[in-house]
Order: sequence, then structure tokens, then C-alpha cells
Amino acid sequence: MKKPAQQEKRSWSRYLVCFGFLTIFGLWATLLYRSFSTDILQIAYKHPDDFKISPYVLGKTEYLQQASLYYGSNVPSGQEEQYPKLFPLKDLLNEWPSTFVGKAAWQRSVAHPSRGKNALYRFDYMNTTERQLAFKYRDLDLPYILYNIPDLDKAALTEFSISNLQQHLSGMPRMVEKSESNKFITSWIRSALPFFEPEESLFMKEPNMYRGVNCRFGMKGVAAAAHYDSRRNYVAMIRGRKRYVLLPPGECPKLDLYMRGHPSVRHSRVDWSNSTAIQTHEGLSQAMATEVVVSMGEMLYIPSFWFHYIVSQDASI
Repeated sequence: MKKPAQQEKRSWSRYLVCFGFLTIFGLWATLLYRSFSTDILQIAYKHPDDFKISPYVLGKTEYLQQASLYYGSNVPSGQEEQYPKLFPLKDLLNEWPSTFVGKAAWQRSVAHPSRGKNALYRFDYMNTTERQLAFKYRDLDLPYILYNIPDLDKAALTEFSISNLQQHLSGMPRMVEKSESNKFITSWIRSALPFFEPEESLFMKEPNMYRGVNCRFGMKGVAAAAHYDSRRNYVAMIRGRKRYVLLPPGECPKLDLYMRGHPSVRHSRVDWSNSTAIQTHEGLSQAMATEVVVSMGEMLYIPSFWFHYIVSQDASI
């Protein structure tokens, strides 16, 4: 009669042993996870001063290889019926989804510089004739690309080297959600980019409207929602590449913008990374646009009220 009791006792003993092993394993796994997570966080949030990176200045040869100077100029032929030439927005975003950031996609684009009249004009800043054309199209409020700008080349090659970025940015707070002045790095950037000084020039038509320089650090694949700005913009690419999908102000009624008073006023309510949403939207499916990839050493002129949708193709400045 005692045999069942002994068997029950042994069963409980086995249960206790298994429970003990599971408890020990769980504690070990928890400690391992916390240790691993801590190591990852330490790597992720290490301060630049903690890394021993040798001073690095981009070589001229490497710079020229990464920049798009290879394409040269693309100037008016006098036979254009429309500038810039526009294409259905739905086709641009369907043939090159914004989630894909490969170089080959840009080379296949209908608006690639190799397509000639399909592309934005490209003006050599150091060529007097082409610089005068840049003035003309700026005043006509039409977009274009500038290249061969000595001060921009110098900034990309030296002022924005890794060692200089460390020097200028290493003393800043590591995690910032709010800035009282929004001017914590303006001084050195302004000195590195003298062409953006509030003096009348190709880059500054109305110095009295000057609102400073915005420096944007973008990671590969990051997109900025489609929007417009009420002032002229010159986008100077110092590192990496960014894709800009551009639409003239006349396309505004098709873009489904947030109404005045909304926090995201000036922005489209539709997610442009969703090709299906573009294809099926009554207005956006009819919108016309062009596109361009701005590479290091180049500037893109975006006139007032031109809509732009931006996707970083590389880590970029």
C-alpha cells in the first residue's frame, strides 16, 4: 500500500528538480540578455571621443569619383517645349520605389542626366555663360543643378572631414529633443559655407529674407514627407546623395495637403512610400513631377512653393 505514495514522492522530487533547473536557466538567460543588451547600448551610444579614428580628409580623386561631375553640363538647347519636363508621379514612384536606394535605379530613371532634355539643367558655376543661365532660371523660379563650386568642394574635402566633425560636434549634448536657440552649430557651418552669407549673389537673391543655414544629417533610406517651402532653397550636398522628387506649384490641388492650422500644414497627407496609395488616389495619380539625385559637390535650386519629396540614398550631409 505504501508503493503509490513512494511513487508520488518521487514524481514530486522530479518536478522540483526540473523547476530548479528551469529557474537557474531562466536567471542565467536573463543575466546574459542584460549583459548583451548593455554591450549593444554602450556601442550604440558611445561618444565620438571614445573612438580612436585617425584624422581623415577625403582625397580629391575619391571625391571626384563619388561626385557626379562625370555627367558634366546640361544646358538649354532652345528647342524645349517645356522645362522641366514632367512625368506622371505614379510612374516615377512605381518604377523606382522610395524604399529602394540603389544607384542603378537612378541610372534607369527617365529624368537621369544622360537623358538630356528629360533632365534638370546642370550648370557649371565656374563657367561664366552657364552661371548667367543659373541667374536667369533662378529668377524664373525654375529648378536646376549647380556643380564645380570651389567653396563647396573645399568644404566637402576639408571642413566636413571626420576629424573636423568630431572637433565641432563632440562637445554637444549626446541626446537632444529641444534646443532653445536652434543655433548650436551655425557659426562654424556658416564659415565653412561662405556662399550662404546674407549678401546678394546667385545663392542669395533677397538677403533681407535670410533665415540662416540648416544642416541636415541623414541616414540611408530616410525619407522626408512631401511638402513645400515658402522661400527659395539651395541644397548643397556635402556628403552622400539624396533623391528629390519635384512638383511645380500648379500641382498643389492634386496633392491632398493638410489644411491650414494643422501641425503638418504644407505637407501631403498621403504616404508617398506607398505606391498603391499613389496609384489609387484621385489627385496624386494625375500629378506630374520630375526627379533628380543630388550628389556630393552639387547644389539643387528649389524655387518657392515647389513640392519636394526627399529620400537619402546614402548617409548624407
